[in-house]
Amino acid sequence: MKFNYLINDDRVCITKYLGDEEEVVVPREIDGFPVVAIGDFAFRGAKQIESIRIPDSVLSIGKEAFCDCENLQMISLPHSIVSIGANAFYKCKNLETIIIPDNVTVLSYGLFQNCESLESVVLPDGLKIIGKKAFKDCQSLKHIILPEGITNI
Repeated sequence: MKFNYLINDDRVCITKYLGDEEEVVVPREIDGFPVVAIGDFAFRGAKQIESIRIPDSVLSIGKEAFCDCENLQMISLPHSIVSIGANAFYKCKNLETIIIPDNVTVLSYGLFQNCESLESVVLPDGLKIIGKKAFKDCQSLKHIILPEGITNI
């Protein structure tokens, strides 16, 4: 297995990625239990990763989960995601576009900070809060439509 993980209440949280692949597919289940979370710092510094697919069993992504994944260009976030932690994509310098799932209501602090190549972000209609520095130093950002229901930026 290329992940360290914890099982709690028959649910799996991935705590650390151990592989060296450029294309990563997070499994839907580990040891027969659903993978419901990507933990804090789980993929941090995995510079070789170019793409990640996350299954629709995952509900949350922890803080700095993909921080410093410099070569990450594509990440597929499932509609099941409800929360994404602070600085989750900090310094993902090659990430160009991302679609935030409909159930996410808060963009956490520094979420895409220093994503130099980020050009397009699709935000859900139910988004309420955009945290501080969410798009700081995203110098390539060309396209973003703010939903009407935002109450705090």
